[in-house]
Amino acid sequence: MRRLPCFAVPLAAALFLASCEGDRGPAGPAAPDPAPYVMGSVYYGSYDNSGYGYASISNLGVMPDVTFNGVPSLLSSPVNPPNPLAVLAPDLSFSPGDSVHLDLAFPQPGGQPGNAHAVVVIPDTFHLVYPEPEQNFDLPIGSDFTARWTRSNHAQAYRVRMVLRYVDLDTTLGSLIPAAQTHQVLDTLVADTTVVLSGQRLFPDPAWASAWDQREGEFSVSAHYGPWQPGAPGNVNGDGRGFFFARTIGETIWMDLVSLEPARTTTVQPELSVRR
Repeated sequence: MRRLPCFAVPLAAALFLASCEGDRGPAGPAAPDPAPYVMGSVYYGSYDNSGYGYASISNLGVMPDVTFNGVPSLLSSPVNPPNPLAVLAPDLSFSPGDSVHLDLAFPQPGGQPGNAHAVVVIPDTFHLVYPEPEQNFDLPIGSDFTARWTRSNHAQAYRVRMVLRYVDLDTTLGSLIPAAQTHQVLDTLVADTTVVLSGQRLFPDPAWASAWDQREGEFSVSAHYGPWQPGAPGNVNGDGRGFFFARTIGETIWMDLVSLEPARTTTVQPELSVRR
């Protein structure tokens, strides 16, 4: 069996940052303490009417009081500067169209109280029109993928996510143990209710994709409220800065990735893995 790299191969272009350090000059004046930076989100699951919130907070050496619509959050990572700390509100109650307020209270470097806040609106539920989530869907390797869904009130964009998974099986002695596996991810935001993912982008090397024993895909879409375009200013106000957004989770399409090449002959004909 050929040896293939067992690591994720992102579809989006990766940005590699390199740095080098020369001789140090004289120390300049100390920079002021940066304001707390917040990356917050709330999610509404239309499939079970569930809600939860999450926030990652940087530039803060103490645990702030963080609430979502007045509901206290739980610390989910230790306070360990300069690493950001994370908080979670696992059981929030809201409905589509409701406003959700994020509030942070913390002491500032001078000792005076600080506060940061933001507000979002939960997008309405929506439905995939094509492909239908209930149908069995085959995507030929190398072909484009098209999806359409109904519009969501209060949504300012839609997050689309495609995950392609590949598995090679160890078929010696009749076993079906994964010998190698990898996945590719495309994750982006769009303004329209239709998306076309090109086959060249999904399958830059169709022969490579076709050579795996098992191949499957997962497409999902969520309705998004909050800043999303490149360069958009943050919506966290007060003594902090950052971004806060809301997403209503939509339906998921599971698919088989169908090879256009003749299937390889193996001693055991494995079944495709369970997709739900």
